Amino acid sequence: MRNSNLILIILIFFGLKSQGQTTQTYQGVFETRQTKGKATYQYIENSNYERVYVDNFKYVADKNTMLITGTYQEGVKDGTWKYSVTNFPVTAGIQNATASGNYELGKMDGIWTYSCNNIQKFMNVANNQKVNSKVSFFNGVLTGQFEYSETNTYGNSSLAIKGKFDENGLFDSTWIVKKREKGLNYENIRKYISGILYFNLYRNSGTGEILAKEENTLNLNEFFGKYNEEENVGTIQGETYYLEPIKYYPSVYSNDLNRELYKSICFWKNNHLEFFGTGIIDPINYQFEVQQGTINTVFYPERKIIIK
Repeated sequence: MRNSNLILIILIFFGLKSQGQTTQTYQGVFETRQTKGKATYQYIENSNYERVYVDNFKYVADKNTMLITGTYQEGVKDGTWKYSVTNFPVTAGIQNATASGNYELGKMDGIWTYSCNNIQKFMNVANNQKVNSKVSFFNGVLTGQFEYSETNTYGNSSLAIKGKFDENGLFDSTWIVKKREKGLNYENIRKYISGILYFNLYRNSGTGEILAKEENTLNLNEFFGKYNEEENVGTIQGETYYLEPIKYYPSVYSNDLNRELYKSICFWKNNHLEFFGTGIIDPINYQFEVQQGTINTVFYPERKIIIK
């Protein structure tokens, strides 16, 4: 009799466990970061009553302003995800945009592309902004080539950024930032080794006049040749140096080209919707709309070398 009861308890336990692991389908109201609409997705409810998203996911915002499709694997985004918005309302205007790329177990991986047309009108001043970007990720970290461009009809302004990240997601090699503002063209040439800026030139592209120039005279090749990553120390001509991440907080009102570089990178990392709460809208990357199953890496990819 005791054995029969034990067998019955075991059967009930495994029956409940099996039931809890059954794939179910949700179809109904769903909220993203900015919108409300309807979603269809599959999930498994675990022993803690948490939903683990699996298989296909589709979301359509109210009034069909947003469409998101993708797949999940064991609760994280995996495979191709696509995002599109049509006549999506933003401050003083609308946006039309598309973004697409691949996730590998929750982390962005491979080539990602984004294009946007942002039509706004502030105090009877109209602006048509177009943004395009193409980047490469590996295991959730920006690596390889980086491209970002932006044009605005208001003020006839434009911005174009091209550069490269190393395998650790740090600025590497030559970065070029070109900006047109108030009828003048400017160029910023920046050269990096493993996130350390060693050459920085800012000039008027029309006249060729060099407006600012900085060079790091330290022998960085010697430093990295003797660098101990675990202890974060290296030497140059017998002196000991260490590396420190840069925390960059640009001013929204400045013409600092660092700000433009910062903005283009933050766009792919933490998707700020406004620049420090000023109401000034930066381009929105909709791949952050559905937070579930996203593993994101955020840091400013520049550092400085300091003597101990």
